[in-house]
Amino acid sequence: MRTWKYQALLERFERLYPDDGSKYIAIFDFPGTRMPRMLYNHMLRLKVERVQLSVYMGSQAHVMALAAIVREYGGKVRVYRVEEVPL
Repeated sequence: MRTWKYQALLERFERLYPDDGSKYIAIFDFPGTRMPRMLYNHMLRLKVERVQLSVYMGSQAHVMALAAIVREYGGKVRVYRVEEVPL
């Protein structure tokens, strides 16, 4: 069975950032070009939720893995911690 190219990267981030219930978002862009199609295939393996076209939310480990993959594909990315404010 073939292993996912980024499995070791994800496992490293899961060790570095144990899930504490906090949510993070990654906001990314590929200036001057379209988002690579293969990036979608990698996102399907991560536990991230699509908020908008280039905004995804999830645990710190999965969002950091997504950010690393986006950078590898030449994109610009920012990661933020989400804090829900009661209304």
